[in-house]
Amino acid sequence: NNGSIYFLGTLQIYSVHTGEWLVSPSPPNMLQPRGYAACIVHSNILYAIGGLYGLTGESNTGYITMSIETLFVGDDLADINNQHWAPFAGGDLKGISAFVKAVSYEELILVPVRWTTSTSINVINTVDKTVTVDTFGFLSYPLPPYHQ
Repeated sequence: NNGSIYFLGTLQIYSVHTGEWLVSPSPPNMLQPRGYAACIVHSNILYAIGGLYGLTGESNTGYITMSIETLFVGDDLADINNQHWAPFAGGDLKGISAFVKAVSYEELILVPVRWTTSTSINVINTVDKTVTVDTFGFLSYPLPPYHQ
């Protein structure tokens, strides 16, 4: 390694139980190789959200991707080699998201918009298959009642 950054187009899985990377003979190829994306598993579907693509070893420059990809992973990842990445049915992100984390809340996946001075957040609705930007964060969504 000469310090250059390259993004892999295949799924790399780390087992927290064994402390090892799970090696697959033919992992599914992503539609857009990316790095610094937000990733989350929600309802047995892995979401790769935003990030950067196109970094080359020569220039270490890249481009922002607004795409969201999904991959069905099931309950135990046993059949992952027979699955294929697909674009999210609700379309792309509405705000730039790279170097951020995703959080799920009920049917929503929440991903902060990066590189803005606002408190905007991408809201991915996994049931309605929509992507919107909430400029007030959680404030415009009804919060669950407090349970004592």
